[in-house]
Amino acid sequence: MEPEKLLEVIKAGEGQTLEFKRECPKDIATDVCALANADGGTIVFGVSDGGELVGCNAKEVKEKVSAAMNSVFPAPSIRFEDAAVGQKNFVVMTVGKVKGLCAIGGTAHIRIGVAKRPMSLNEIVAQASESVLSTTLDRQPTAAGLEGLDEKAVSWFGERRAGRGLKYAGLMELLRKMGAVVKANGSERLSLAGLLFFSKDPQSYLPHTYLRISINGEWVRVGGAIWAIADQAEAILEKNIKTVSIKSGFRREDHREYPMPAVREAVINALVHRNYAVESEVFVYLDGERLRVVNPGSFPPGVSIDDPRPVPRNPLLYELMFQAGYVEKQGSGIKLILEQCQRSPLCRVSYKMSGGFTEVVFERKIEKALEKELAEILERLAGESKTASALAEELGISKMTALRRLRALREMGIVERQGRGSRTEYRRP
Repeated sequence: MEPEKLLEVIKAGEGQTLEFKRECPKDIATDVCALANADGGTIVFGVSDGGELVGCNAKEVKEKVSAAMNSVFPAPSIRFEDAAVGQKNFVVMTVGKVKGLCAIGGTAHIRIGVAKRPMSLNEIVAQASESVLSTTLDRQPTAAGLEGLDEKAVSWFGERRAGRGLKYAGLMELLRKMGAVVKANGSERLSLAGLLFFSKDPQSYLPHTYLRISINGEWVRVGGAIWAIADQAEAILEKNIKTVSIKSGFRREDHREYPMPAVREAVINALVHRNYAVESEVFVYLDGERLRVVNPGSFPPGVSIDDPRPVPRNPLLYELMFQAGYVEKQGSGIKLILEQCQRSPLCRVSYKMSGGFTEVVFERKIEKALEKELAEILERLAGESKTASALAEELGISKMTALRRLRALREMGIVERQGRGSRTEYRRP
């Protein structure tokens, strides 16, 4: 590794995927195991915790690591790179993420932030469910008997199916055949998918199946059947996502900050394809700069943004939502989100995966779509607050014109007002 590249890595500082070691410690196998069970990462030998370049014996480091790896099973992939700065030598070791879990003497460790610790039983179960795609999890029986079944929801489901040209003589018989109702210990129970779809209150059995929405730091908790959660979340977000009017040639066009079809799809995907073995809710964060949808569970093995193959994590839950008209063919959701945001003049979208969670991030790019007059106001407010009078003088316009443009930017949520009277100033959030 070139010295410049090494210094760039060190400058980033220790974090979830980067660790510094002055030398190779006795418990290096634990560090490797913890990284491999999280997101993989890099260990730089010859650097203190504070980032001081102390150097190391490269040959000795590699020998000790290689010997320690005999105690890790299954062993993750590791790769060494030598580096030198002046007369000091360094070893950069890259640790790959394992598909399953690796352990030392039967104990699995995980790295959280800059610390490592043994994994809990719940974490082990959740991690294992990430690496081995279980197509039967949503068919497993729950504690809910048929008394938990909402008959109105069953009738509604029948009507929705009929609207899509799907008919069946007996709905209860259909639910049994599909696996929404299953037998366990001599009695009929709702499966996980059946509970989430047909119960009025799935959260009384599984509290982690709520969805939480944060609107500029104010929380709303949404519960009920999965399709009802999707409807409520859409209504809340539609109310709070601003509509922006931008100039296109001689016309003005209204656009949502974030396209609602893409937002709805992201929320539904998070609910349908999340890992229900992980006891965490789905979270939606909406603030001044971005909208984020975060759900427990990464993509199933073999599925990626570039290759969204039809491999649903919860196939029965997906099928119920499909028959009710909430999702279309598997894999089309990601394509819809990407296409909607590519066409939008106001936002871009990206996906992040870390620590067993998937995050869809919609980011505002309103400034690039603004007409020249409004963009000039924003440029003048970069890094400081100003009064309308000051802006008017700088731009050579009347104070009333400045106030009109400021009002438009405030309605978009790009500019904030602070103070009162003659002391009123405007700033970017």
